[in-house]
Amino acid sequence: MATTIATADGWFKEIYGEAVNSVPSFALYRERIKFKDAERLGDSYHFPVRLTRSHGWTLASGATAGTAFALNAVRTGAMKDATLSGSSFVMRESFAYKAVASAVSSGKTAFGNLLDDAVEDMLETTNAILEITMRYGGSSLGVNETAGAASSPQDFVITAASSAMGMWAMLENAELDAYDSTLTTQRNSNAAIVLTKAVYSATTGKVTLSVTGNTTDLDALVSTDVFVLRGMKDGAMTGVDAIATNTGSLFGISASTYSTWSANTYSAGSAAATMGKLTQAAGLVAMRVGQMPLVASVSIPTWSNLNNDTAALRRLTKNEGRVELGAQSIVYHGPTGPLEIVPDAMCKGGEAFIQDFDEYRRVGASDVTFNLPGVDGKIQNDRFFRELADNAGFEIRSFWDQGIILRKPRTLCKVTDIVNSNA
Repeated sequence: MATTIATADGWFKEIYGEAVNSVPSFALYRERIKFKDAERLGDSYHFPVRLTRSHGWTLASGATAGTAFALNAVRTGAMKDATLSGSSFVMRESFAYKAVASAVSSGKTAFGNLLDDAVEDMLETTNAILEITMRYGGSSLGVNETAGAASSPQDFVITAASSAMGMWAMLENAELDAYDSTLTTQRNSNAAIVLTKAVYSATTGKVTLSVTGNTTDLDALVSTDVFVLRGMKDGAMTGVDAIATNTGSLFGISASTYSTWSANTYSAGSAAATMGKLTQAAGLVAMRVGQMPLVASVSIPTWSNLNNDTAALRRLTKNEGRVELGAQSIVYHGPTGPLEIVPDAMCKGGEAFIQDFDEYRRVGASDVTFNLPGVDGKIQNDRFFRELADNAGFEIRSFWDQGIILRKPRTLCKVTDIVNSNA
């Protein structure tokens, strides 16, 4: 059998289907915020937001109420149009002609064996980058505490407060950028920084990054600098962390003008997180929105600390008031409503996020796919399995175009200044 783009792609479709949508490990936000096929983006996504209520009311009592009393002026409430443009991601993987030709000629099993590992790896990476940018687009992945040197390779230590081992474990071999703490000045102006290894210390709660790169670039790094994915600073969607800390314009609406468009922050006081502190943080949401089910994502070290807190080991049911031991999550019923606490390997050690997941929307031109959608629902090019233009081989591409919106930022609270007992 001759190997052509048609025969190889035919095998690919038959084995993997028209679209593959695999959820990777540590996909809390991607699992709980589903992609809205019905709300695919054109150029941008718009939705109206009520920011202030109307207050054109008048009070009167006694004898005044029986007269044609004067009415106060109309005070019209404010509504604004929030706008979101999605960010795009493309991943490439290639295979030599000979490898593909041999696999196709040997049948589905051989072709599957050739591609299985590569396709699985592509899906995991594609979804991992989606999960990371949903969380930290517009902010950083970790804060460096090591002075750089004019050498390569070398190690940089991430602070305990900004270390998330589950995230760094998926990024070995990835390319990074380094910026100053304000994400203004890029340190690696000559070449990408390549992460070769990430090691977590249970004693310090810190992640050590082993990297290679341009020696001048690495020498320019100082403590308090931050790391991001390559191109993430200007190319990623606005993530949950940036939404939580925003004090200016977000999706075209100013949080400094409208307080209802700002999220909440709560400091744990540079101490361990406790059930009482998480409940107080949830109370900030409840005071602005009302009682509702909330979900707190906490780091693994914080989760371990909470399990040493007697209150955190209990779940009280509404009807029976009985006590159940917590397992994969803790549900605490308090004055703010049910608060579910989940361990999150991609959450940084010094922070936690309390939110109402029902208020998020994940929209865009496309969910994770191997196909390129065309115009008016038609397929312009029904495969990303293509021949290389100048090399003897084939290439597979994956793609997504998405962004997330939090319809009511006040339903989100970021807990900061957590110091875990192992740190």
